[in-house]
Amino acid sequence: METLYNALYKFQHYLLGTAVFLLLLSASVRFDASSFGLLWSAYPQIAVLILLTGLALVILYIQLDKKKLEKLNRQINERHGESDTGFSVLLRQLTNRERAVFNLIIQGKSNKQIMSELYIEASTLKSHVNHIYKKLNIKDRKELRALSRDKYQKEG
Repeated sequence: METLYNALYKFQHYLLGTAVFLLLLSASVRFDASSFGLLWSAYPQIAVLILLTGLALVILYIQLDKKKLEKLNRQINERHGESDTGFSVLLRQLTNRERAVFNLIIQGKSNKQIMSELYIEASTLKSHVNHIYKKLNIKDRKELRALSRDKYQKEG
């Protein structure tokens, strides 16, 4: 499978151009002296087939880009010595909003300050905090701050 991706990487830029061409071709318009209409109106199956082929090429292009980004991300992580163990893996389990709450907590912000900064209700904040505690396997803010402080001192 990897060799297939490597072969497709070489021609990835052609995929997008071909996809755009096919998508435009599926909606081609024919002009006559007195009227105009879709080029494929007599053969709608061909138009649908061309359209689906173009969409499949777009999806393939996106998947190839995604694979490239994942590979690049792995290379960057390896260069910075970050392994997929421990605290960094746990942090990746947090949603974007939970990560925002986490960052504000380790900055020493109070619940009131966090609610004001993120424009959320107390119940929503409590929910985010409980999810963070559960995902990081900790019991309270003190433990959270100590854990993050230890981690950041090791990285720094």
